[in-house]
Amino acid sequence: MKVPNGASFDANFTVSNNDINQLQSLAKNLKTQDKTNLSHTNKYKEADEAAKQFETLFMDMMIKNMRETAKPEDESNAQGIYKDMLDKEYSKSMTDAQSFGIRDMVRQWILENQS
Repeated sequence: MKVPNGASFDANFTVSNNDINQLQSLAKNLKTQDKTNLSHTNKYKEADEAAKQFETLFMDMMIKNMRETAKPEDESNAQGIYKDMLDKEYSKSMTDAQSFGIRDMVRQWILENQS
């Protein structure tokens, strides 16, 4: 039988049981590696999300402390609540825009200390 570009194809090839077993073993190993890689990817994503939340909390605390240093004395309770909510949004926006290094350290610590 002829195939394109002048290459020949021998229709009388044989496949042994050993070849089939090796292929099945290889396929099983690839599936296991995919699950392992997926597991590592999920662990990394979970660690990154936890580290990001920690960094957001840290930034929120920092912003609140900064605001406390310049707090006007005649502020109403409603203004305090609004500024608190605004500070939370500021900290989320800041950590979404960039990491301040805290996230990287926390993520690394989480990944190193997972069992």
